[in-house]
Amino acid sequence: MRQFRYFIVALSILTIVGCSSKGEVKPEDAADQNTTTIINDGANTRGTDSSDINGDKLGDGSASGSAYMPTEKVVYFDYDQSDIRTGRDRSLVEEHAAYLAKNANAGARLEGHADERGSREYNLALGESRANNVKHMLSILGVSDEQMTVLSYGEESPAATGHDETSWQLNRRVEFVYP
Repeated sequence: MRQFRYFIVALSILTIVGCSSKGEVKPEDAADQNTTTIINDGANTRGTDSSDINGDKLGDGSASGSAYMPTEKVVYFDYDQSDIRTGRDRSLVEEHAAYLAKNANAGARLEGHADERGSREYNLALGESRANNVKHMLSILGVSDEQMTVLSYGEESPAATGHDETSWQLNRRVEFVYP
């Protein structure tokens, strides 16, 4: 009976060790795999096909293999700042850059916004600075300057009309507008 228990324990350990080992994927195999990654940025959940990332099967349905147009079109900013935040916002700008770089005939208007705090003139300048920083990053990532225009609304076109931090956060933004 005692040997049977050792056998069961040994078998259990081997099973656990065997199941927990990580299989390696060779780079040449990774390109052939077609997987879906779910990205959850808190506001939206979207699936991206791995071939989208590699540029193999991207498209708007045309035979040219164009990159997909990102569905999320708003980059948010911290209070009184025009620097693009790392993480979700930087990744979003990179997604738009990939789309615009692959679609030379596409253009985007970058609309800068600010919350209601500060003077009208200051907020117009801040919105323009935010939009210009997004334009600069897109340019670095290979988007032609001719594909982008900048427009600042300052505080004049709020996304949220409240007078609290939650509303102000939604109003500190740059929106991608595709004609």
